[in-house]
Amino acid sequence: MVDIEIKITIDSVKELDSATTTFIKSLAKECKTIKIKSSANQSATGATAQKRKTPLRSLKSFGLSTLSINCLKNHHINYVEDIVSFTPNNLLEIRHLGPQRLKELLIAIQKWQEINPNPEVKKWLKRYEYKINLL
Repeated sequence: MVDIEIKITIDSVKELDSATTTFIKSLAKECKTIKIKSSANQSATGATAQKRKTPLRSLKSFGLSTLSINCLKNHHINYVEDIVSFTPNNLLEIRHLGPQRLKELLIAIQKWQEINPNPEVKKWLKRYEYKINLL
C-alpha cells in the first residue's frame, strides 16, 4: 500500500476548477483517505476540504493600507485568521506596525467580520475590543 500526500495551495480562487475536483474525486475512489494540506498546514480527510483562509489583501477594501499589509506579511502573517494567534501587544512589536496601524488593522478586521463571520476572529475581537478605544 502506498501513502500519497497531495499539497494544494489555493490563494485567491473561490472554487477548485473542474479538472482538479475530478482528479481528487478519482483519487478518493482509489484510496481510503486523502489528506489535503494547504500552505497554512490545515488538513482535511476525504474529499471535503476545510474552510479556506482569507488573504490579508482582502482587508484593503475595508481600509487597511498596503503598508500595514506588507508589515504583517513580512512577519509571515498572510491571512486574516492568522492574526488571532497574536495579541495586540505582539502585533505592536512588528517593525513599522505602530499604534495607528494597529488601530487601522483592528477596525478593518471589525468591518470584515461583519460581512464574513468567523467565530475565532469574533472571539479575538471581543477579547481585545478595549484596545481599539485606547489607541
